[in-house]
Amino acid sequence: MTQNGINAVFQTGVIFGRITQLSVDRGFVMSQKEMALSDLLTLLSEEMGDLPVNPSVCERILAEVKELIESLKKYEADEPLKIDDSRIMIGFVSRWTDILLDEFINHSGDIQNDTENAIEIAESEE
Repeated sequence: MTQNGINAVFQTGVIFGRITQLSVDRGFVMSQKEMALSDLLTLLSEEMGDLPVNPSVCERILAEVKELIESLKKYEADEPLKIDDSRIMIGFVSRWTDILLDEFINHSGDIQNDTENAIEIAESEE
């Protein structure tokens, strides 16, 4: 796995955590004052391209993210997330996490080989 891939996995995990926290706390969907749910979904869209997973997995999750971004446009600035939408968001994050974990597990051998190759290259350059 490349350094970009490792960074993307870490960043995606952080974004999933923040989306979950905002959903539980029923934070703002859009805000000029602080990082809001719409900002986190946009960041997630940007990170997905660097994840070391099958492109079809990324495309499926990105399609759902784009639909969510569109559906959240009904909110006014600084309006908190409604309870039903909060549950939906938590459900999406849970499902995306499961999908990505399955993908990482299914390709863990590939990742291990990539890691071993990267170590060998780094050692040969020393």
